[in-house]
Amino acid sequence: PEAETEYNKALEVDPKNKRALSGLAEVYEKSGKSIESIRVMKNLEDIDPKDASMLKQFSHVLLTAEKYNAASKKIKQVWDMDEDDVQTLALLCQYYICRKDEGKALGCFKKIESIDPGFMNHYLDAACRYIQVNNAVKAEKYAHKYTDSILDDAEGFAVLAMIYESQDKLYESLDYFKKAAECDDYNVLYKQAVERVNGKLILQASNLPETNPNEDFAPQENEEEVPMDAKDEDF
Repeated sequence: PEAETEYNKALEVDPKNKRALSGLAEVYEKSGKSIESIRVMKNLEDIDPKDASMLKQFSHVLLTAEKYNAASKKIKQVWDMDEDDVQTLALLCQYYICRKDEGKALGCFKKIESIDPGFMNHYLDAACRYIQVNNAVKAEKYAHKYTDSILDDAEGFAVLAMIYESQDKLYESLDYFKKAAECDDYNVLYKQAVERVNGKLILQASNLPETNPNEDFAPQENEEEVPMDAKDEDF
């Protein structure tokens, strides 16, 4: 909310402030406000329709909003500018993941790695898209690939935390949200996530049935009690 307020203030001063428009669109996208994010991106596109960074961001926003046909058109525009741009290839990979075309997604991975072996963002992007298509196994795989390569990255830890939370692995989720919060102390969303998951754990614990410490030793219904002086013939 604070970032959204600041970007809106900047746009009141200059409605064509490209940095503020881009930042506001990102805030909306991460907050799940797809319609608002697309609206802002259209305003940004009107300023400079052929700007490569804008086209990449717009493609990302459209993929998140599940507007796959529109996203493919934006990706094609930026692809025509440079077919070997790894960020564009990463977007293409995300598109194929969303379309559940594993073969073509893997092809994009291989091309990215051949062009720039040090580029790792496509792993995190892939993890997020696999979350979007409800494939937690592959989401976890690529999130770990990213965090194993880029150490102490808050966003990577947060993605893993979201994956584990979706699987009800709350202790693992809490651990990774705490790591994310430690890496990015100013990010309020990570702190709120820690509180949310911790609350789930508390609720989970409060719903556990009370146990009688002696119930394992109490005779069951219809079970005959063995006299204390009985012989241990059966033992």
